[in-house]
Amino acid sequence: MSAVYRLAVVRRAQEAGFTLDEIRRLFFGFGPRAPASGRWRQLAERKIAELDARMEQLRRMKEVIEKLRTRCRCETLEQCGRAMAQSREC
Repeated sequence: MSAVYRLAVVRRAQEAGFTLDEIRRLFFGFGPRAPASGRWRQLAERKIAELDARMEQLRRMKEVIEKLRTRCRCETLEQCGRAMAQSREC
């Protein structure tokens, strides 16, 4: 495979959010007869699961931030901390 083509694959993988370790695995982590489509499929399934988990985490973070933005009526951070420690929403 020419260097130009390898770079094209690396760049596309980076655009998709694959890490350097994942890209290394794409090139060298499979048997020599493993088709590119199978390599991409296996790595993509893992990456999609990772992205789904990250998106869920981001959704929960946004929900907390929205609650803080719209519901907090505390005058001091100490009041906020007290409310949070007592499991009351702030």
